[in-house]
Amino acid sequence: MSSHHTDPNVAHVSAAADHAGGDSTERGLLERAFDRATLLASVEELVKLIAHDVNQPLGAALMTARACRRGLATGSLSPEQVRDGLDRLVADVERVSEILGQLRAATRQPSAVLAATDINAVIQCALADAAPDAARLGVTPVTNLASGLLPVSADPQRLQRVVRTLIGQALDAMASTAENDRSLTLRSTLTTPSEVTVAVEDGGPGVSATEAPRVFEPFTATRRGRIGLELAVCRAIVEDHDGRIWAVASERGAVFCFTLPTADAR
Repeated sequence: MSSHHTDPNVAHVSAAADHAGGDSTERGLLERAFDRATLLASVEELVKLIAHDVNQPLGAALMTARACRRGLATGSLSPEQVRDGLDRLVADVERVSEILGQLRAATRQPSAVLAATDINAVIQCALADAAPDAARLGVTPVTNLASGLLPVSADPQRLQRVVRTLIGQALDAMASTAENDRSLTLRSTLTTPSEVTVAVEDGGPGVSATEAPRVFEPFTATRRGRIGLELAVCRAIVEDHDGRIWAVASERGAVFCFTLPTADAR
């Protein structure tokens, strides 16, 4: 995506400026490709780190388990030797658990820094960021944002990342559809006195009833293409805000929704 705004409550620069010039569109595409490549490279390095650290204790545990199995089958091990082997096996498994716990602690996202946030301002900023990509596809986004919404309790920058990602995957999904079928609509509503809902609807391929519950799992492949990690990150951010996120099953077009509690409900 293009520029990242630090204050979604401040009016964004004119979207027309973001449309101007092919250089801006190309730069946005390159930045987006770079972000995805960086994410994949980070995942690859994390996988290598996990494999390196856990292979040794797992290998030792496997050797011990096989030795105990052979000894029990042949009667060549005494009960004391079997107990010693099982003790080593437990120690190796506990070591793996410890390593994984350390990795989880090292990669855990910090807790959201919550503040009363104007959800409509967040949506408008995310749309402005996506303007070059939308223009390239001939998509004119439509907004239906409820007026007078109560502020949500959110980390504005992380919430803007969620909306940008939902817009981005919608645009990606429509790249292979006919241009006159492409559409993008963003809505905000107060669905309960203490809950705000945001919906991102596109004119791309739909999401089947079997796909809908799984699209937020990493590397899920659907009719819309392989989703990757981005929607999984969105789910983590929304749930960290005590919200919910889901996809609506449909044969044509997709709707991705998330809810957040209002600031006075927390």
